[in-house]
Amino acid sequence: MSKSINTKELIKIALFSALIIIGSYIIIPLFPVPISLQSLFAIASGYYLSKKYSNMSVLLYIALGLIGLPVFAGGKGGLQAIFSPSFGYILGFLAQTFYVKYKKQNLSNFNLFIMFMISSLIIYAFGVVYMGVFFKLSDKQFDLWKLLFTGMIVFLPGDILKALLFSFVTKRVEKYI
Repeated sequence: MSKSINTKELIKIALFSALIIIGSYIIIPLFPVPISLQSLFAIASGYYLSKKYSNMSVLLYIALGLIGLPVFAGGKGGLQAIFSPSFGYILGFLAQTFYVKYKKQNLSNFNLFIMFMISSLIIYAFGVVYMGVFFKLSDKQFDLWKLLFTGMIVFLPGDILKALLFSFVTKRVEKYI
């Protein structure tokens, strides 16, 4: 038995990396972090890829961005992205795939919704903490409430909509992936 990755998994990894990139261009610009569809596709990649490869599409997306391709939200890319307040969310995309890959077993629509929201909270945790450290290191005045509001609360209505969409579409799409 070969230990190499099969062609179908490679295609799915590339597909979900491309979807995350497309999602990064569908944005509503806000400061300090824009609203985008990246999280929807990052969570979907963790769900649809096999457990062994569930984080590969997000890793590919991050690698493409860090080498300089304009794949991060707003068409940004390069190592300088690490020094932006929104980079923690990108790390959160990767972290949530480790949660999703262990939760995806014949879930009801309600449980898919809950899984999506918990994944979003993981992304927020990384994003808000990173943003807080970023602003602290750059000596900007940013209190905890403002940090939580701009780093998480403003995104909750959109993420609830994304979670509803994900929970109703997932079962229909799953048989084709």
